[in-house]
Amino acid sequence: MTEKIAGYARVSTEEQSLDRQLSSIRDYAERTLGGDLGDLEIYRDKSTGTDTERSGYQDMMADAEAGEFDAVVVHSISRISRSISDLDATARRLEDAGVALHIVSEGLQIQPDESDPFQRALFQLLGVFAEFEAEMARARTKEGIAARQNSKATTTAGRRWASRTTTGRSYSPTATTTSWQHSKWCRKTRLA
Repeated sequence: MTEKIAGYARVSTEEQSLDRQLSSIRDYAERTLGGDLGDLEIYRDKSTGTDTERSGYQDMMADAEAGEFDAVVVHSISRISRSISDLDATARRLEDAGVALHIVSEGLQIQPDESDPFQRALFQLLGVFAEFEAEMARARTKEGIAARQNSKATTTAGRRWASRTTTGRSYSPTATTTSWQHSKWCRKTRLA
């Protein structure tokens, strides 16, 4: 009997493409699992992987628990989740449903009713790194927003508000400089 196979692909933003993941999932399902691509069910999300409140993910898990397929293929562990607790819960739910989990790029196969401590440890370790990567991306985003807000305090519409005086000195008022202070500085500089 041929296994019924599902694939899961996820990107974080609408601008990103699922094509590379879909190609990897189809190739693996056909070559490694001997699946019929016509019967391959693909679940997709364009959403963050830091939680499991994604429609494609939810549908896949409901269908897995209903016995709709025997295996799930994903391109990378971070496509399932970037949270170690959600990743572990996903693996346990699939295992309880009797569904194997195949992760292409990491070469992992988590089979139900098989206890391979190496595969389980590697799975969890890769999950830790996926979560770490998500936390680093969040930190970089916050830093970028803060830096941009700080630079906007001294700029107007992306341009520096500065004036050259007749003496050639440059003056850039701060956000707290009043127009009275600015004009006083300009008059004083011109008289010098």
